[in-house]
Amino acid sequence: PKLGSNALYTKEFYTLCRKRLNSGGVFTQYVPFWGLDPASFRMVIRTFRSVFPNSSLWFGASHCILMGINGRTIPVFDSVYGFFTAKRVREDLRTKARIVNVETFSGSFICGEPELKRLGGNGPLNSDWFPAIEFSGMSIAPEWETENMRTTALYCGVLSNYFKIRDALLKENAESAQRAVFFKI
Repeated sequence: PKLGSNALYTKEFYTLCRKRLNSGGVFTQYVPFWGLDPASFRMVIRTFRSVFPNSSLWFGASHCILMGINGRTIPVFDSVYGFFTAKRVREDLRTKARIVNVETFSGSFICGEPELKRLGGNGPLNSDWFPAIEFSGMSIAPEWETENMRTTALYCGVLSNYFKIRDALLKENAESAQRAVFFKI
């Protein structure tokens, strides 16, 4: 979150959103891996879960999406097929989110309730009365994205292969760069 957007990550905001949903309604929240220090990242998850205990986490490149369901409705992946039958929705998903089919959509699932509860942990919540996130990440550190992704992987048991592959590619690219300098390529 950027300075001034704290109000979109508070318990009060999430409560207002939940009140507007029908039973079984879904609310989603963009959460950047890169724009939050690790403690604030976990605070956002904890605050979201305090209002939407029936929630899940979805991957989206350098960010994630928190999805909360109003009530105890279990999301059914079969119902997602309906999204891809409406041409306008299908085109929006394809062009704006790079989701081309149900498999792409379900492949971005990171974790559900139990893992998300562990990831958020215990601690204070972000609120209108205690806007901790507003003042926590005024300068963005490049390592926060990696740290938040590693923490998510640790608590949710996913993404570990991503880091192995990424680290191997970084090492290979670094070695190639060293060879290029040595041989003046």
